[in-house]
Amino acid sequence: MFLKNILNLQFALSLLLGSICVFGDFVVELFQSTRVLRAFFDNLTHGAVGSLAAFIIVNEFRDKITVTEHTLLILMCFIVASVIDADHFIHAKSFSLKAATTLSARAFLHCSTITIGLFVLFLIGTCYRSLLLNLINAMLINAFVTHQTRDAARRGFWFWPIGHTPPCPYYAYILITMCTPHALIYLLKFFRNRSDNRNKLLINV
Repeated sequence: MFLKNILNLQFALSLLLGSICVFGDFVVELFQSTRVLRAFFDNLTHGAVGSLAAFIIVNEFRDKITVTEHTLLILMCFIVASVIDADHFIHAKSFSLKAATTLSARAFLHCSTITIGLFVLFLIGTCYRSLLLNLINAMLINAFVTHQTRDAARRGFWFWPIGHTPPCPYYAYILITMCTPHALIYLLKFFRNRSDNRNKLLINV
């Protein structure tokens, strides 16, 4: 019964995650003609999507971390998923919102090659026994994947130095976003179980 409740909760949270994507995009479109509000709600949606996906991940390990760590990990993901858009201003070399939102090229933090690098570091990090460190790595990947996938629905993924993909189909963007936290949970559990089994073998030897 307990496992069934957990699965139902995770399923409900995944549906909520997809719903926030759709609702956030709808609100952004409502303010298409107002640059400031459009940028505000677009960034808020990035943060909301990233933090809910983070909640799905840390909730799976809630009995292994403290409430403070639980909260800080979600907050961290919200901040990172939102702050990624600061690269627009860095690329524009201006604090002007108009300059930041009318760039001729994409800013560096929107490069998915960075996300691949983070994923490699995440896989390396799973060799360590620190769950908190592994979760921090997972939060970074989650923030970048959810942010870049949402942007990819409009402009595609950017893999330096290869180039850009076509725009990601909207349904694929929603599906990738909903699956990202569960994929990270699976990888965290898979590598932690392998590490635990390896340590047990060493102890027995």
